[in-house]
Amino acid sequence: MKKMYAAIGVGVLVLAGLIIGLILMISKVENGHVGVIYSINGGVQDEVLGQGWHLVYPTERVIEYPVRTQNKNYESLAVATIDGKTINMPVSLNYHVDSEKASAVYKKFGNVTIESLEEGYIKTRINDALRQTVSEYTVIEAFGERIGDIKLETIEIAKADLEKDGIIIEDIMLSAPQPDAETQKAIDDRVKATQELERKKTDKLIATEEAERKRIEAEGEAEANRVVQESLSEEVLMQQLIEKWSGVQPISIGGEGVMIDLPQPEPETEEE
Repeated sequence: MKKMYAAIGVGVLVLAGLIIGLILMISKVENGHVGVIYSINGGVQDEVLGQGWHLVYPTERVIEYPVRTQNKNYESLAVATIDGKTINMPVSLNYHVDSEKASAVYKKFGNVTIESLEEGYIKTRINDALRQTVSEYTVIEAFGERIGDIKLETIEIAKADLEKDGIIIEDIMLSAPQPDAETQKAIDDRVKATQELERKKTDKLIATEEAERKRIEAEGEAEANRVVQESLSEEVLMQQLIEKWSGVQPISIGGEGVMIDLPQPEPETEEE
């Protein structure tokens, strides 16, 4: 009887061991990830695991990498402008791991998680790309008016730098940092100068339009005077004189040929 119980106990232990071993050999790859297999015996396997449940050997370990878009925010990356001003820029990054290069990522960086890569290698490369870009701009430009150019150039550099490592940069969002008092004053002075320049341009445009209006009016008045002057020809004046003449001859008095047009008495009518 004791032997039977002992055999049952051994069987239970064996079964439990098998179940535990089977559980340990099951690995799940989360949705939107791929799994890289590392074997104690053979190292990193070229084949990667897709999402879902997989049976792996106890001597193997699965490291997951995201193949869907991941977002990472860096609150402050220190860079220097071309005029020697150090600024801290917040950066937001969208990226994913190239599924075809996931094994290469593991081979290069070893047994590290994607979170470790974000805080280490990826952050360093993004910071370097931003540093290269910002170093070509002044602090005023970096605080707003050229931020779009800085973003595009940073993305271009970061993409070329990280893509060969299997990390695909999708987008980089840059936010203008909070300026110190000195920088804020420089920005305010720049804005004020720009506004003053725009005001002068507007005043000049108004003055130019007013001068053009007066020129047109003067030309119109001159043309009108010319038309009137041409209408006062000798023939026209004579015609106007004839039209206004009453038919009464003027009386000549004196020897100087002075003509005085005296009113003539009206002819008397005969009384009946």
